[in-house]
Amino acid sequence: MKWVIRIVVTLAVIAAVGAVLVSYFFGSLRVQREASAYLDALETCTPLEQDAWAPLLRGTIGRSVAGPEGETCVVTMEGLGGEITRCTLNTEARAIMAGFIQQGADTVSFLGGQTASLSYSSENPNPMTELLNGPACLVEQ
Repeated sequence: MKWVIRIVVTLAVIAAVGAVLVSYFFGSLRVQREASAYLDALETCTPLEQDAWAPLLRGTIGRSVAGPEGETCVVTMEGLGGEITRCTLNTEARAIMAGFIQQGADTVSFLGGQTASLSYSSENPNPMTELLNGPACLVEQ
């Protein structure tokens, strides 16, 4: 009977360690770790290049903080088709982007799934969409 308990305990430990490893490499632990580094760089406008895990895509996307340019901070993001979005962000725009990055990171579950709710409409537009479609951002091919 003791060997059955040992087997069950061993399997439970292996499952727990496996879940933590999955979370570290593909789940919320990775996303939170990457978001934290990006948010720190964005806040101080310190150069950073990052291949961030995108759970919905099950892959990585490139994003970087290039550094200051006058009174703004230059940020780039790689799109799915290989295009690069380059934004020159003032302090207010950096706060909008930081909120978007943190909100996205907070939606990732422990094992890498993602939940989202749509809370924007034509009467209540998404500030990040407005930022990306505004004059501060330019899509480069």
